[in-house]
Amino acid sequence: MWEKIRYIFVALVVLAAAMSFVPWTAEAEPGDHFTSDYIYNKHGDTVEITKYIGDGIDVVIPSEIEGMPVTSLGDYAFYQCFDLISVTIPGSVTRIEMKPSLTANPSHP
Repeated sequence: MWEKIRYIFVALVVLAAAMSFVPWTAEAEPGDHFTSDYIYNKHGDTVEITKYIGDGIDVVIPSEIEGMPVTSLGDYAFYQCFDLISVTIPGSVTRIEMKPSLTANPSHP
C-alpha cells in the first residue's frame, strides 16, 4: 500500500516539475485584436491595451492603434514581461489598471 502511495506522490512531483517548464502565453479572449506587439480591445472609439506581446526592453506605447486613441492599459498589460527596462506612455492614456508587483523583475534594481 505504501509503495503505491509513494509511486503516486513521485508521479505528481514529476508532473509538477514538468509543468514548470511549459511556457505560458497570453490567451486571446473574444473581441481581442492584435498588432505585432500588443493584444488590445476596442471600446467604442478608443483602445485598451490588454497585453504586451513584443520582445522589446524599452517599450513606447502608441498613442493610436487603427486610428483610435489608446486610452487605457489593462491589469495584466505587462504581466511576466521580466526584461522590460522602461515603458513610455503617451498623453492619450488616461487610465492605467496595472498591478505593478506583477511586473517586477527581481534581477533589475
